[in-house]
Amino acid sequence: MTVDPAPLVTRDAFVAAYGGVYENSPWVAARAWETADPNRARAEHITAALRRAVDEAPAAARRDLLRAYPELTAAVTLSAESKKEHAAAGLDHCTPAQQKKFRDLNRAYRKKFNFPFIIAVRGKSAGEILQTFTKRLGNAQAAEEKTALMEAHKIAALRMAQGPA
Repeated sequence: MTVDPAPLVTRDAFVAAYGGVYENSPWVAARAWETADPNRARAEHITAALRRAVDEAPAAARRDLLRAYPELTAAVTLSAESKKEHAAAGLDHCTPAQQKKFRDLNRAYRKKFNFPFIIAVRGKSAGEILQTFTKRLGNAQAAEEKTALMEAHKIAALRMAQGPA
């Protein structure tokens, strides 16, 4: 009889390493631990396991995940990952008019969809983000939940590509 060796990476270490890939949602990493072999998997395998954990979660958990993301340009404490991503898109240097537009859109979007606007901001300007924001505000609830979740997956993949925080 052979005994499988103890894992090199514990569940707690896995959650600590990947718990921030999806914003403020360490439950995703905890669920992914069940299907990922972090001792043998490459980043793309872990990324896929994290995504599966989200996609296979109950609808209420997916909605909670969407609600865990910060509003764009909001005066809140951002995760280290979000702070870097927002700065890279210039969202920390918006004009007063852009700030007002973001505040107004954030308010309208949250009122309509009950979660913040989520977009992978890397490589986009504040103007491009505002255009997309305005367009997506016209979406139906189900379509926007699907779009926001796809954007959360993009953010996660980008974060995994640069390594966990």
